[in-house]
Amino acid sequence: MANRRQAKKNAAAAVNKEAAKKEVKTTVAEETAEKVTAVEKVAEKAAEVKEAVKEKVAEVKETTKAAKAAKAETAEPKKTPGRKAAVKEEFVLEFAGKQITQEEIKKKVKENWTKVQKNKIKDIKTIKVFLQPENSCAYYTINDEGNDSYKIEL
Repeated sequence: MANRRQAKKNAAAAVNKEAAKKEVKTTVAEETAEKVTAVEKVAEKAAEVKEAVKEKVAEVKETTKAAKAAKAETAEPKKTPGRKAAVKEEFVLEFAGKQITQEEIKKKVKENWTKVQKNKIKDIKTIKVFLQPENSCAYYTINDEGNDSYKIEL
C-alpha cells in the first residue's frame, strides 16, 4: 500500500508539475505578446515622429530657400572697400608723323614670330620689345632669345 500511495503522490506531483509548466508557458507567452505589442506601438510612434521630422525639415528648407531668394533680390551689389574700377590703359607711340599702339606692336611681333621665324604661338613664354623710333623699327626677344632677324618695321 505504501507503494500505491507513493505512486499516487508521484502521479499527483507530476500532474501538478505539468500544470505549473503550462501555466508558466502561458504566462511567458502572454508577457511576450504584451511586450511585442508595446514594441509595435513604439515602432509606430517612431514612424510618426520620423514623418513629422521629415515634414519639418522640408518646411525649414523651403523657408530658408525663400529667405535666401528674398535676400538676393533686396541685397545691394557688394562693394569691396578700397578697390577702384580698373583703369583703362592705352599706350601710343608717336614719331615722325606716325602713330602705333602697344597692341599693334604685339600683333606684329607675334606675326613675325610665326610667319617669318616659323615658330608657334604656344612656344612663347616671355616677350620683350625694344623700340627704336629713329629707325622706324623694333627689336624683340622671345623667351630671352633674339637676333637681327627679330626685327619689325613700325
